[in-house]
Amino acid sequence: MIFGIVSALLTASFVVAAPLYETFAICTGRFSAELEHAWLMGSESSEVESRHSVFITLLEAATPDELQTNALSLRIDAKAAHSQILSQAVFAADVPKMRWAAQRAKIGRDSCTNLLLDS
Repeated sequence: MIFGIVSALLTASFVVAAPLYETFAICTGRFSAELEHAWLMGSESSEVESRHSVFITLLEAATPDELQTNALSLRIDAKAAHSQILSQAVFAADVPKMRWAAQRAKIGRDSCTNLLLDS
């Protein structure tokens, strides 16, 4: 009986949610990229600035002191990845790649925005 339970637990596929600080670090990085992109492209950035500020606050509140370095690393990696996607959405050599990148950027942005109550 115990062997069956242990075996079931070992083979079961569990979905484990990321700690909140990781999610907030990734969203902060994405909105950092969005803000930079808006500035570079001369776009309106007040809403992006507002969301970026909210995610910074959430990240600071959710990150334990001992995980500050990890949170910063996640934030930087997310910003770099999202920046690359935003660049491809504007400057890619072919239209399908531009469309894919624009859609991917929207998915990333929306997945973060949907975490906020005012979205």
